[in-house]
Amino acid sequence: MPLSILTEEEEGDGEEFVPVFQTSAIYQINLIKNYLELREVKYLVTGEELMSLIGGAIPLEDAFVTLYIQKKNIALFQNFLDKGMEQA
Repeated sequence: MPLSILTEEEEGDGEEFVPVFQTSAIYQINLIKNYLELREVKYLVTGEELMSLIGGAIPLEDAFVTLYIQKKNIALFQNFLDKGMEQA
């Protein structure tokens, strides 16, 4: 499945978490988490625990992992997606 980014208009203090990325490929989430951890960016991930059930209890097309970051970090994350881990 191709990468997709969910964008939202920045407002408020930027501390609230918003969904920014969704995928069914766990390796993509692991790469992104590593990038964010190296930069000490707070994030939340939902659906990751269900990935082990793919093909059994959960059909592949229904298994998505969603990444949430604080609004204030959306530009950093967008830069990562645009330029890749090596250049960001």
